[in-house]
Amino acid sequence: MSRLYPSKNLGQNFLNSRHYAARIVEFANIKNDVVIEIGAGKGALTKYLSDAAGVLYAVEIDRRLLGELRRTASSNTIILNRDFLAVDPADFEDPVIVGNIPYPLSTQIFEKLAFDSDKFKRAVITVQKEFYDRMVAATGSARYGPLSLMSAYFFKVTKGFEIPGRFFRPSPKVLSIVVALERKRDRHSIEDEPGFFSFLKDCFRQRRKSMNKHVAAGIARDILGASNPRPQELSLDQWIEIYAARVNGFAGK
Repeated sequence: MSRLYPSKNLGQNFLNSRHYAARIVEFANIKNDVVIEIGAGKGALTKYLSDAAGVLYAVEIDRRLLGELRRTASSNTIILNRDFLAVDPADFEDPVIVGNIPYPLSTQIFEKLAFDSDKFKRAVITVQKEFYDRMVAATGSARYGPLSLMSAYFFKVTKGFEIPGRFFRPSPKVLSIVVALERKRDRHSIEDEPGFFSFLKDCFRQRRKSMNKHVAAGIARDILGASNPRPQELSLDQWIEIYAARVNGFAGK
């Protein structure tokens, strides 16, 4: 491979393990599917994905890496010099999405996957352990928040395996976790999903305040009773009930 250095601005950490690249593809359970790779980088994962895929779309925003990717690409690989955040999965045929995602963009990419979850079969992503812990945090725990609720709303989350930092370049000082996201076909139905999660974020910015401070006291009392909990103490179902009452015109009464 070339001596191109990872870009800090793009949050690049290149996987440098054939063993873990093969394990990621095996865990993704690709069987001649259309596959979108998030951030092909220097191609460590791309070769293994192309071997399993029917067609692979290797998305890479960094123009420095395109020459090397093109030189090593298999005949079923199409390289797209684009930002994954601007890619619409609906333009592809029920794809599987796979990627070792740039850690600084974890939240943006996860939110895109969530709101686009009806447009792809499943996603397998590699994230920092801390991010994974927030994804699966239980109600009432310190890490529980909007990410946990978004994860529970949109996906069935399955932990694959850990990858130590030494198998990336540069080496992060944290463990990475490979995670599968399967869309929930029987999830709750909220008409304005972006609005709901924006509301959650606003409430969790002041997580020490009780719910009477975030919504009308009448809503909190009718739905939650006299306990008046804080945001991190509410389940997904309770949040959905509160939001429904709020948007149906009861706020402020």
